[in-house]
Amino acid sequence: MKDFVKATLSVLLILFSISACTSPMPYQHAEGMTWGTTFHITYSSNAPLDDSIKAVLSTIDNSLSPFNDKSLLSGINSGATDSTDTFFRKVFSESVYINRISGGAFDPTIAPIIDLWGFGPKGAISATPTDAQIDSAMAYVGIDKCHINSDNRIVKKTPYTQFNFSAIAKGFGCDLLAQMLERNGVKNFIIEIGGEIVVRGTSPRKTPWRVMIDAPIPGNDTIIHEGMAVIEADSCAIATSGNYRNYHLVDSTNIGHTMNPATGRPAKLDMLSVTIIAPTCMLADALATCCMAMQLDSAIQLINTIPNVEALFVTPMGNEGKWMVHTTPGFPERSR
Repeated sequence: MKDFVKATLSVLLILFSISACTSPMPYQHAEGMTWGTTFHITYSSNAPLDDSIKAVLSTIDNSLSPFNDKSLLSGINSGATDSTDTFFRKVFSESVYINRISGGAFDPTIAPIIDLWGFGPKGAISATPTDAQIDSAMAYVGIDKCHINSDNRIVKKTPYTQFNFSAIAKGFGCDLLAQMLERNGVKNFIIEIGGEIVVRGTSPRKTPWRVMIDAPIPGNDTIIHEGMAVIEADSCAIATSGNYRNYHLVDSTNIGHTMNPATGRPAKLDMLSVTIIAPTCMLADALATCCMAMQLDSAIQLINTIPNVEALFVTPMGNEGKWMVHTTPGFPERSR
């Protein structure tokens, strides 16, 4: 009889262990502000990981933030140091790669041009910059003229060359958060920082994550979230870039924040927005930005040369606020 009881208890314990291992973990939520924008994270875990999330965000801020006077990036830009860390080297290397394959359409050394046109920390301008001002600022632009030497020190094109990795750092941050969650055994999550997204596994509904792509509706003072399409996503990164939320009036003309690194002037666009799906958010983020500075045909051609990358492009149609959507062949099916 005792043996029967022992056997029964053993079976019950085994069944309990199996049930504990297979029972779904609750979904946790984290949100807040970072790098001048918002972040939202939903993940399946038995324990909250808020401290780990904050640690990742803080580490990136201390390395790559142009708005943190004590960050490594600020020290490099001011000339106080030429030392680099792992984070700087990763985004620098990826930036050089995107700069090369895009024919220069992506260049994080364009900071003085961004400032000149009123989209930097100094704020908006009231008059169009002169040719002389643009030429002067362009003398410092050119990531292809910068490199990291064998001592891991940055060699800039000029002592006054500055870096602004805002068009790649949010995506990089999403990737680092994803790696942290995965190290902690999290298999189902969605990470969003300022519109850049990484997804893995399934949502709380046990279905693929559904991601809304915003319609390109102007909203410089108020962000308008009106869905243009919804896609299902799993194990990928998604980034969207557009001019419809960051522009200002200069000499009675609306100027968007996308600059052409080759001319030092606002890009003459046939693009309203670009959404990229890629294996990493760092890549998606950078490609979405550089495609905004390209003509549609060139952007499509670029995306088709990069493995496992798909894109959705929105271009204007007529003068009535209408638009057309163009996708690469492997872009997911869209619903409303």
